[in-house]
Amino acid sequence: MGRTKPLPPIPRKPLPPIPKKPGKKPLPPLPSLPSSLVVGGLIEEMQRQTHEVGNRLAVLIVDEAGGDVHPETPAQLQVLQAAQNLSLPIFAVEINQEVQYDPLARRITTKPAFLRYAHRVLNKPHINIFDDNTQPNFSYLLQVYQVDVLVLMGYHANQCVKHAAIGGHVGPPQNPGAFINGAVQRGFYVMTSDRILRGGAANWKNSNGVWFYTHV
Repeated sequence: MGRTKPLPPIPRKPLPPIPKKPGKKPLPPLPSLPSSLVVGGLIEEMQRQTHEVGNRLAVLIVDEAGGDVHPETPAQLQVLQAAQNLSLPIFAVEINQEVQYDPLARRITTKPAFLRYAHRVLNKPHINIFDDNTQPNFSYLLQVYQVDVLVLMGYHANQCVKHAAIGGHVGPPQNPGAFINGAVQRGFYVMTSDRILRGGAANWKNSNGVWFYTHV
């Protein structure tokens, strides 16, 4: 039998240049709302935060990679195209338990889909991309790009995406293990919408530091 040819590597797109950072204003508080649900459009706010407020944004695609990846939804595609137009860095993450033992483990993605937009694809061995012990590169990239706000999209809204946003224990209930901080505990704001999340309706809409938009 002939040997199976390895999959060709997906070429890395260069990250957009780091622009000079203007004096920024904080995200406006939402005192009139009982939760972080915002009646408005995510893309419009991405544009406003970039051009008017002066915050620096990045997009994180969570677990929309691997052998069973689905095509982008129209709403996800709209947000990714808006991010490209705004020259935002776009990062994709896939779960790959091999990296727990080998930090240079191969990428397991077999279908391009979302990865055509990603500037970097990052492996993680468990539910949270923010574990610096297993994936220090992501925190480093966010620091280099002086990111203030993460726009989250992805699969398993109440698992991997939730942990990326607000943290959580990485193990099962019977053995929860350590609590790994998410984006908000690290000082980032999070912007998202049910329109760009999959795998169940998000149950963390009242979390501090998170803004859920009713449409894109």
